[in-house]
Formats: sequence, C-alpha cells, structure tokens
Amino acid sequence: MSLLFFSTLFITGCSSQTSEVEIATINKVEGCNDNDPNSIHTIATLDVLTMEKSGGSMREKNMKISNCKFLAILIILLGISNNLNAQVSLGLQGGVNISKTVIDNEIVQPQISSISSFTFGAIINYKINSIISLQSELRYLQSGNEQNLGSGEKITDYFNYLKIPIYAVATLPNLRTAPFILAGINFGYLLKSTSKYYFHNFDFTQFYNRTNISFDIGVGVKHSIFRNVSAQLSGRYSYGIYNIEKELGDRKTRGIQVLLGFLYDI
Repeated sequence: MSLLFFSTLFITGCSSQTSEVEIATINKVEGCNDNDPNSIHTIATLDVLTMEKSGGSMREKNMKISNCKFLAILIILLGISNNLNAQVSLGLQGGVNISKTVIDNEIVQPQISSISSFTFGAIINYKINSIISLQSELRYLQSGNEQNLGSGEKITDYFNYLKIPIYAVATLPNLRTAPFILAGINFGYLLKSTSKYYFHNFDFTQFYNRTNISFDIGVGVKHSIFRNVSAQLSGRYSYGIYNIEKELGDRKTRGIQVLLGFLYDI
C-alpha cells in the first residue's frame, strides 16, 4: 500500500509541473495594451513563438510524465514481486503410498488387498495470510492392488501416475511446530499400467483411462528448522471418484500416503 501511495504522489507531482514557456508567455501578454497596434502585433508574434516553443515543451512534458509513470509502475511491480516472494515456499517431498482399487458393480467381488509403493515430487505453497495457504504439487505416484486368484496364485496390478493436487491448507499461526489440515482435488495422469503374474509383467495401459481424479484430505505438522527452512510431515487419504477402467467395470482408486517434505521460503 505504501508503494502504491508514493507512486501516486510521484505521478501527480510529475504531471503538475508548469513549463517556463507558458509562464513567460502569460507575463508578456499581461503587459500588452489591446488598443496599441504594436501590442496587437506583439501578441500575434508571441502566439506564433508560443506555439512553436510549446510544441517542444509539451513533447518534453509528455516525455517527463511518461517516464514518471514508467518509474511508478516499476516501483509497484517490484513491491508486488517482493510481496509474492515473501509468501511463496518451494520444496521436495517423498514417502510411502498404501493403495488398492475397489470395484463397485461386480456380482462376485474379487479378493483384493492393498500394496505398498512410493511417491515423490515437488511442492509449491502460496501463503494467503497467517492461517490459510494454497498448495500444489507435482508428484510421481505408484498405486495398485493385489488380487488373489485362488490356489495360491496372485496377480499384482501397478498404476504409475503423474499427480497434480491442489489443496487448501489451514495452519495454526505463530508456532514453531504448527499442526495443519488440508483438503482438495487431486488430478492424475496415467503414465503406465502393468500387471505382474509370477515373474512376468504385462502392459495393460490401453485398457485404462488416462485421467484419474480423487478427493484428498489430510493432517500434518510443520516444523521450522531455520529462518527460511521448514520440514513438514503429513498423512493423507485419497478417495478416487473417477472410473479408471475403459470398458469392464466401475473401478476406483483408494490410497493412504505418509509424506515427509522440506520447504524453503523464497
């Protein structure tokens, strides 16, 4: 606000300057007599000279005003940039993902159990105020499940996703170790899907939709290590709301993630 105020005063001061040509012209015209032919000739001559000089003067004045406005806009942009930098944090995180899939419309439900895999990626957090912030991530995540086929035979499905969640985060303020909650939508893009049967891997990517959407909720704690460096530990539950299969059934993902990340305030 202070930068905007001073920028406005700066523009106003620049635009309110009066040229020396205008002041000199006014003084000379006031000293002339309207009934004197020489005075009339003098006024006409002054008009011509004033028009010639004022043209250059106006150009110089406009250039000064333009320069002032440019400097004021630059000051405002620098102020906004500093404000954004003070509120943005970047970081990295990784952890474990315990996941499975559920099938809703099967008459005979297969015996599906969860598997443990991994996830890792980058974080960007934008702080709106002392409590609320927006957080987005770019993460690689492997999910899947294990199906019991009977007679001791099992098949394991793996789904490799590129995840881009967008969360609203609420954090208790003014604490070095601060708990937080988060919730939001998680957009996923399927990179590859494979199924492992004994020692053989089969590529089944073509049978699944590339897009997956889930709703995520979670809790965590953020601890300040140094002035601009902090660590955060979080647990999340991901509830898939989009069918990942193209034709066969209504199959959706479920997952629990435990993540450890480090953030740097820029």
